[in-house]
Amino acid sequence: MSLKLKHVFLILLLGVFLLGLFKLAMYWRVKTAMDDLVEEARPTAQITYGGISTDLTGAATVEDIRVQPLDVPGEVEVARVRFSTGDPVALAMGWDWRSGDRPPPEQMSLAVQGIRVALDEQMLESLQFQAGGQLMPDTEAGDACQGAGFNLDGRILKDLGFESLEMDLNFEYQFNTLAETLEARVAFDLYDIESGEMSVELGGILPEDVGAQRTTLPALANADLQVVVEREFGDRYMKLCAERAGLTADAYRERLLEDMQAGFAQVGVVLGQGLMMAMEELYRDWGEFRIRVLPEKPLGMLQLMTLSPDTLVSTLGLSLYVNDRLIPDLGFRFDPQLLQQGLGVGPAQQDGAEAPPKRVRITRRYRTIPASSLEQHLGSQVRIKPLNQPVRSGTLTAIVDGEALVEQRSFGGKLTSYVALQEIESVEVQEVVRTPLR
Repeated sequence: MSLKLKHVFLILLLGVFLLGLFKLAMYWRVKTAMDDLVEEARPTAQITYGGISTDLTGAATVEDIRVQPLDVPGEVEVARVRFSTGDPVALAMGWDWRSGDRPPPEQMSLAVQGIRVALDEQMLESLQFQAGGQLMPDTEAGDACQGAGFNLDGRILKDLGFESLEMDLNFEYQFNTLAETLEARVAFDLYDIESGEMSVELGGILPEDVGAQRTTLPALANADLQVVVEREFGDRYMKLCAERAGLTADAYRERLLEDMQAGFAQVGVVLGQGLMMAMEELYRDWGEFRIRVLPEKPLGMLQLMTLSPDTLVSTLGLSLYVNDRLIPDLGFRFDPQLLQQGLGVGPAQQDGAEAPPKRVRITRRYRTIPASSLEQHLGSQVRIKPLNQPVRSGTLTAIVDGEALVEQRSFGGKLTSYVALQEIESVEVQEVVRTPLR
């Protein structure tokens, strides 16, 4: 072998050796982190894990993680956790947010796949599950059907045929150092139940600020939150809870809305008709609930704290969608006295003073309006009678080219009726009447 070929061979051999050494460094960093986690958790839980793999893109995967809490029967299984930085050097060197010795990676993603919690009797004795994956102390059976909102109790899931709660969780962020922005995203998927995703973009923040633990006040550039409840699961859940309460599904839905409205009212927030109708539609049809925030320019955190209810929606560029339908009326108001009481800063209620109503009865009725005012009621439930035609009942979604678009429910879905404004004989719009209950 010539001297030149020997040099090439030695260089290639050295390259392979350095790559192997670098890969070993990444593996050792991940294994050390996992062993530290196992040791830190030892007082409260026993953690075991299977294989570890790394690749030169700056990613590492840990397989077959099992968590056994010491004070809770049952075991949590995780099929795999994948951590990626896009920077193999950052993975090999590691980063501890508590030390502040160097900035975090400019991008990072964490995917936790195949989380499984068995809904056996021991686990049900210890835990209940709320929508979104939050774990709560156990309560009496059926309590999840009695609160305001959409709750998921382990016993309810068991009654609905679930043997386990399974989910995926994902988190990722990315810094843009030139624009001084941070984009972050969190997503979850509860198999066959619901899924959700939240993303946010903040301005005026750099990795160096986070690494040095400098306090900064970033500006909100935009945000997006969406939650999707599976239609089949929502219908089964509503039916089960209605049966437990001895009510029809419609009556139980009304009670949910009343309780939710009363809960907001107790802390001084009075929801408008548009928001209440949006929640009613979500609890009736299920599907997607989405909130978007897109201000004209980034808003500082101090500015956000000073926004009034009258300017909040417009300043934030706030929009709300239920199953891709824009909700035009996002009005709400604050009750200063109840708000102070809810925050614990208001004057104490005097002996003998009449307590504010804790619940509100919601009734709906139709009133006649002129056809010329239809545009003021976009998003409302209407009954439109065209000349010599049947009544069109449904949601007024738009007025386009002299026609009113009415979205009507039909077997297996929805259909849209088009009614020419000049052919309308009469119009009724649904209004909500709220009667305080003490």
